[in-house]
Parts: sequence; C-alpha cells; structure tokens
Amino acid sequence: MTNSPAIALHVDPDSIIDASLSEIISRAGIAAVLELVRMTQVSSADEQIKTGNGSGFRSIETALESIYGNQVSAGIAFRAGRVSFKYFLTVFGDKLGFSDINFRLLPMNQRKLEGLSRICDEMQSSYGLRSIIRDQKTIFLVEIENCVECSGEKSAQPSCHFIAGFLQEYLAWMGGGRFFSVKESSCLASGGSCCTFELSKQPID
Repeated sequence: MTNSPAIALHVDPDSIIDASLSEIISRAGIAAVLELVRMTQVSSADEQIKTGNGSGFRSIETALESIYGNQVSAGIAFRAGRVSFKYFLTVFGDKLGFSDINFRLLPMNQRKLEGLSRICDEMQSSYGLRSIIRDQKTIFLVEIENCVECSGEKSAQPSCHFIAGFLQEYLAWMGGGRFFSVKESSCLASGGSCCTFELSKQPID
C-alpha cells in the first residue's frame, strides 16, 4: 500500500471512502478518477472526496473501471473496502462498543452476529442504508435493500466489491486475522431483490 497524506475522517462515508482509496491508488490516482467523472468538489482543507451522502460511489467505481478495466477495478474496490474497515473503526468503534469487555467476551459467532447488527444499525441511522441480517447454520446473510455501491447499475454479475471487502475485513478483525469467505450471491445490479452477502462462520485457513 502507498503512503498517503493524513486525511481528516468524519462521520460522512465520503471521508472513509477517500482515505481507503488513497491507500490503494494514491491521491494522484483519485485526482485522475475525479477528473474523469468531472467531479471537482475536492476540499483544499482536508482533501476529501465530496460526493454527497455516498451518492457518488457508483460514479467513482465507473471511473475506476474506465481507467483500469473491470477486473482490476474490482480488485481495487475490494482492497479499498478492506482498508475502509479500519477507518470505520476509528470513527465508530467506541460508539458501537467494540472495545467493551462484555462484547469482547461473547462467544465468537455470537460476537460476529452482534457486531454485524451494530454495524447495520449504525449504517441505517447515519446513512439510511437498510439491511437485514440472517443467522444460518454455516453462514451469516447480510441483505442490503438500498445499496449505494450498485445504485442505478446494470451488471451481469454481482458488483458490490467494496462492501464485500469491508465485510471480509470485519470477519478477519473478529477472527484474529484469520481469513473468512465472503460472497455476494445476489445483487440489485444483476436483477436481485437486494444485495445479499454470504459470510462464512468458519475460517478458510
């Protein structure tokens, strides 16, 4: 990962997206993306991407696809999603009680489920992102009803790579660095009724 200038983090999702992408493609890379989509609202004070309440997310990913191609841009979005989790923790970790002893002492899968519930509640409260979590035998299902990553997109395959990366890093953080599978099994962009992510309860390694 490249070293990036310090970026002020705020509750709005754009500063988290900005900081995450900066680690993967650098500030110069972000500038090229913004130029491509003719987005010029970059604050000289804190160099955040100003896309509204996450509304420019799809435009940024479309620009990444134009510059790097579909496969590479998907990898960039996934890696940025993984990086974004540490920034999410910086902004929301204390509020969500992730360091509280009672939370840390929960059994692993119960702690994962409770953490997902807290994250989804915060996403809805702060950003209006509606989601449902389902606890199944071997997986957790996260169903997002109004996903901003694929909003207005049409795709033959699921395309929410950033969110998949975020969820995978969450599981790794919960699991002490172990690797857990995350798969987007349905997507609004490819005709699904919601964006559905399958999170494995058991690590691969």
